[in-house]
Amino acid sequence: MRFILLLFISTFSFSQKIITDSIQLYYPTAEYILNDIQKEKLLLFLTNKDSSQIQQVTIKGYTDFVGSTAYNTKLARKRTSNVTEYLKLKHNTPIKQVIFGELEKPHNYTTNEGVQEHRKTTISILSVLKN
Repeated sequence: MRFILLLFISTFSFSQKIITDSIQLYYPTAEYILNDIQKEKLLLFLTNKDSSQIQQVTIKGYTDFVGSTAYNTKLARKRTSNVTEYLKLKHNTPIKQVIFGELEKPHNYTTNEGVQEHRKTTISILSVLKN
C-alpha cells in the first residue's frame, strides 16, 4: 500500500508538460540571410520562451523548385545555418538542422517564378514545463 501511495505522489510531483511551438520565416528568391524584419519576428517569437525549459530547437530549411536540386540543397543549408548562427547569439540551446531543400512544383502551376511559401525556414522549439 505504501508503494502505491509513494508512486501516486511521485507521479504528481514530477509531472511535466511538453510543448512544441514553431514559426516560419519566408525568403525572397535565392536569399538566405535573415533581414531585419525576420530577426524582429524571430526575437518576438523567442521573447515568451524560458530558455531554461527549452530542450531542443529544430530548424528546417526549404526552397522552391527554381534552380537545380544541388543549388537548392545548398541554399536550404545556408538558410538553416544562418538562422542557427543568429540563434546561438541569443540562446545556448541544442540546435538540430534539417535540410529539406527543394519542394516540388505544385500540380498545374504555370509560372517558373517559384512559390513564396516554399522559400522558408521553420523553427520549432521543444520545451518541457515542470510542474
